Amino acid sequence: MDNDPLVFATNIQVLGAKTRNRDFLLWLGELLGLNWLKEKKGKADPEAKGNIIPKLLTAFACRCVEINDFVSLQELLERVNVDNAGYDGSSPVHRACEIGNIGMLKYLHSKGTSCNLVDRRGNTPMTLAVKNRKLDTVKMLQIFGGSVFCEPVRIGIELCKAVRERDYMMLKAWSLAGVDMDQADYNGRTAMHTAVRNRDPGMVSKLLELGATPLELDVWGWKAVDEAKKHHLTDILMLFHPLFTEKFTTSHLFQLYRDSLEAGLE
Repeated sequence: MDNDPLVFATNIQVLGAKTRNRDFLLWLGELLGLNWLKEKKGKADPEAKGNIIPKLLTAFACRCVEINDFVSLQELLERVNVDNAGYDGSSPVHRACEIGNIGMLKYLHSKGTSCNLVDRRGNTPMTLAVKNRKLDTVKMLQIFGGSVFCEPVRIGIELCKAVRERDYMMLKAWSLAGVDMDQADYNGRTAMHTAVRNRDPGMVSKLLELGATPLELDVWGWKAVDEAKKHHLTDILMLFHPLFTEKFTTSHLFQLYRDSLEAGLE
């Protein structure tokens, strides 16, 4: 018989309701009995049991999220805290956001989960939603107060990488997560610097739509608009003109303009 829990965890439909097959229930009962967890003297280790059971139940809960099994997840959450982490530091809400399961995200939120838990790799649910381009999930996490806990320079690196790969969906996800689209990498280079260097007016246009500017200085004192002028990139300069070539020539001036617009809306 196959002892793979992921095989046993497959749902069965009975009159429209989800249930479990008998093999899975027997396997789960034996596993949670922990008869295999013995010390040399033959006695179960209470401390080991106390540590391992929550992690096992959390692993099952994450699997329920993957297969959209609300019934089993509800039963598991009666026995384990919704914010408990498994062996990899991942919780059910991490898994829901990684695969973009909004229904599960809403359910877990109703159960009191935190949308700012951090796994062992430093990922919050929002970070996983962004990296997997789950735009609707990112929007929902914004409503629930989710954030990206990441070093700013790391965000800058990711934005530049998305531009190089022409990954507009990734840029859109970062933007929806509320990050600064002018965030720079270690060299002060922004996504806009990268788009101009690549002579990519399409990406320049997309970045402008997402709120990026060509006004940030890199470590050599160059702005993206300066590079466009230096290399006579007419098609890109047309996108910058006149807002960033005549009206607002520094990021400070443009920020004052933005602030005045926001004040007017209020």
